[in-house]
Amino acid sequence: MAGVIIYTTIVTLVTLIFLLIGLASYHSIDPVTINSGETPPKKEELIDVKEWNHAHGRVWFIFAITFFFTSLIFFFGISHFARIELQVFLYCLFIFLEIMWIEIQHGRLKKKLLLKNITEKVREKVNEKKVEKIEEKQISKLP
Repeated sequence: MAGVIIYTTIVTLVTLIFLLIGLASYHSIDPVTINSGETPPKKEELIDVKEWNHAHGRVWFIFAITFFFTSLIFFFGISHFARIELQVFLYCLFIFLEIMWIEIQHGRLKKKLLLKNITEKVREKVNEKKVEKIEEKQISKLP
């Protein structure tokens, strides 16, 4: 019984950490990134910082939930099946696939929202919108 409590507590705490990372990413003002060694893009390099951060936050939320359920399925599966080696292999495989899914989503976001990855026409439209927003802010600051 102690093993069940310890395992469930650890999985829950790890899941909460991923949820908090997702929450912080979702509500961040500055651009975030998935990988710890990667430098996040500058605001000027992104089409929409808010969309970038929200998408990264959603990725962390989804990963946290899938990690939690994968861990629970593994735990209950290991107690009911004799082939523990197979269970551990499948668990590691599923966690690896979830991490690869995160990297794939991050790559898609880079292609979609980084200015250097879009065509010149789209870049001009984005720059026009940014200029319009700056002008609106300056006009609203006038007395």
